[in-house]
Amino acid sequence: MNTSFEKKLYERLSEFRNKKFVVGFSGGRDSSALLHFLNRFRDEFSFELYPCHINHRLRKNAGEDEGFSLKVCREYSLKLEVISGDVKNIAETQGISAEQAARKFRIESFTKIKEKYNADYIVTAHHMDDLIETFFLKIFQGTTVYNLKGFNYESGTFLRPMLEISGDEIDEYINKYRIMYVNDPTNKDINIPRNWIRQRIIPEIKEYNPGYFKNILKLQNESSVLDGYLSSKVEKVQVRKNGAVYKINLNDFNTLSEYEKRYLVSAVIADFCRPGKQIIENILDISNKRESRRINLPNDFIFEKSYSYIYFFPSSAVESYEYLKKPSEKVVILSKIGKIITFGNDLKNESLRVRNRRKGDRFGRKKLKDLFIDAGKDLFVRDTSVVVEKEGQIIFVEGLSDRKNIRIDKISQG
Repeated sequence: MNTSFEKKLYERLSEFRNKKFVVGFSGGRDSSALLHFLNRFRDEFSFELYPCHINHRLRKNAGEDEGFSLKVCREYSLKLEVISGDVKNIAETQGISAEQAARKFRIESFTKIKEKYNADYIVTAHHMDDLIETFFLKIFQGTTVYNLKGFNYESGTFLRPMLEISGDEIDEYINKYRIMYVNDPTNKDINIPRNWIRQRIIPEIKEYNPGYFKNILKLQNESSVLDGYLSSKVEKVQVRKNGAVYKINLNDFNTLSEYEKRYLVSAVIADFCRPGKQIIENILDISNKRESRRINLPNDFIFEKSYSYIYFFPSSAVESYEYLKKPSEKVVILSKIGKIITFGNDLKNESLRVRNRRKGDRFGRKKLKDLFIDAGKDLFVRDTSVVVEKEGQIIFVEGLSDRKNIRIDKISQG
């Protein structure tokens, strides 16, 4: 082993003998170097390797990358698992960015293959340059001091053994063993921020003083330590999640310091958008106000501060809905809001309109809006409460009525 790539990776992986690895393999330079090394030493280390190629269908030549990956795995006598998905459609359907959809799809796909083979780890080819690029990307886009590190060497079932290896060291290994790989043409597009950093910023630093990279990595590690500390501080506050809806008890939230609040908010919204500094400041500002308020967030999400809770949810969760219950229909399933309505025998044979509230609704002699306010119901609860109407008259409002012949159960949405 003459290259630093081999020496570092050999030492790092020597503690993982007799393990089963799902290996992320795109066919690109980094994953090609990783799979080549793992295949070389799989007998010595008693590795079981299950390479997995994810086709996001985002590029016209994605099929060529898949074909190349299959060819390489045949040469290594390895079975390649290929998972293909329409990431663009996933992003549009779930109201998230293409980047977030691709990441979500990759994690779900790798996890599926890990479970299939009962593997120990999912191994990816992230390396030192990726860490440094992520640092600058976060700085330029706006982030916090506890969020400067993109990923860790080991997190959950993911293993990233190349984090101490630079791109130059990968190139040295690739050239020594004449390893073939495919190039993603989009990597040359400097209109993509990460590519601009990779092609313009990183080379300048390397030429001026490559020792600066060590300082960046040290700062990222300190950021990771701070992240762990803050995580332990906010554990006492429960984030309840049902489907894509998150809610936090307002009293519990207010026991946190301002800095801890920023951390918790950042952790929650990272699930559906980039937690930019201004977004977090806007959320905290509204959280400190007395009145109930909502603001729009990226990717069609909404933040709400109400009486009892703060909420994060997709706008679709509070959209108007209406269902016409037919006679003899005893159970109505409203998948959109995760509820099941069961009607008693006296209402089973009635034609009923099941919906959420509308402007101007009255229940009895009072405006429905006033009844909700008097009962201290949060905005989100008001907009998602089930209203049952018979012959133009509201006969039931969830949370305000006590009718034994209408029962509502919630569907757990994960």
